[in-house]
Amino acid sequence: LAVKYAPVAAVLAAAVLLRHVRFPRRALVLAGALVVAGVAYLVAHRLWYGGWTVYATGDHFAETGEFSVVGTKVDLLGRSRRLIGLLVDRDFGIAAWSPVWFLAPFGLGLLAARRWPGRWVVLAAIAAGWLNATFVALTMHGYWVPGRQIVIVLPLAVLGLSMAADRARIWLVTVGALGALGALNWVWLAAESSTGRRTLVFDFASTAAWPYRAIRPILPDGLQPNDASVPLLAVFGVAAIVTGTIGWRVGRNHPGPRGRLPGATMS
Repeated sequence: LAVKYAPVAAVLAAAVLLRHVRFPRRALVLAGALVVAGVAYLVAHRLWYGGWTVYATGDHFAETGEFSVVGTKVDLLGRSRRLIGLLVDRDFGIAAWSPVWFLAPFGLGLLAARRWPGRWVVLAAIAAGWLNATFVALTMHGYWVPGRQIVIVLPLAVLGLSMAADRARIWLVTVGALGALGALNWVWLAAESSTGRRTLVFDFASTAAWPYRAIRPILPDGLQPNDASVPLLAVFGVAAIVTGTIGWRVGRNHPGPRGRLPGATMS
């Protein structure tokens, strides 16, 4: 029911239709099924919530309407900081909680370079989710956990990390170690919340988990920006572009030990 995931669903639906474009009858049936599903979705929302989205029931949107969930004065330039902030911000960035995501640009470069037909669907879905979280979502803060806007595409981004881990033992150890630090953060936070010391709704950032506390000070602060926030964000942005480019060049010049997706079988 989360309308914020509709752009990703649209990309996947378009990919399915394009895959069957050479079979008009099959494509027509699929398109018809998608239209029926869309109409059912809208009708159900009107009946259940009195609007086109679940936000129609929110008191916060009673005066401005449900579509003000994206904001009434949208500052696209200001929101553009989320392009890299979603990755490295100290509060809503996912790398603060699981440092393995610092390797995501490199992994996505590998993913783009790998010669397999499905890579463009994966990359398009990731882009749709990321751009939606960047320019459409009202805020990345508020009383929820980081990454809620991009959680739907993170499993796709994991493909890039798996490609990095598949290249050599040192990469496997690095990905595993950084991933383990992220798991420790979440287990630590879960233990705190189960004992009443923290709540997952609004004070998760005050966790005492040492991996998160150690890395947080070096990350840009988007909630309470200071003079260093924008330059630091720019540095991380350049680093992401550079590492992504390196990943693409490595993937092109050195396809890897098997030249395929990790876990794939050779026909």
